[in-house]
Amino acid sequence: MNKDSDANGNYHGSDGRFVSLRDYFERVFQDHAREHRQLAEGIRIASVAQDKRLDAMNEFRSALVDQTNRGVTRELFDARVDVLSTAIGVLEKRMAYYAGGAAVVGALLGYLARVITTGNA
Repeated sequence: MNKDSDANGNYHGSDGRFVSLRDYFERVFQDHAREHRQLAEGIRIASVAQDKRLDAMNEFRSALVDQTNRGVTRELFDARVDVLSTAIGVLEKRMAYYAGGAAVVGALLGYLARVITTGNA
């Protein structure tokens, strides 16, 4: 026995009156068609939302690719650091050389100043 039928298997409308089998099936088919329309609309809405989400993900991915392409490669960075380290080493050696020369010049000037002021060598 179906939930919509009475004890004798007859179908009744919401007002309690007898419903023909044809009317019953038309109502069932209409309800079924309505459910399919609602499901189709839900799928359409979900599809639009998913497309928007995927578009946003693609934009983010594109931004990451752009950022990555603008970055310096490890090889280029290491090469530039090696060049700069070599240049800094050369400058440090020159500074040490000039500092040593300045010390010698300072010592000579001090010696000359003492000789001039005291007259002793």
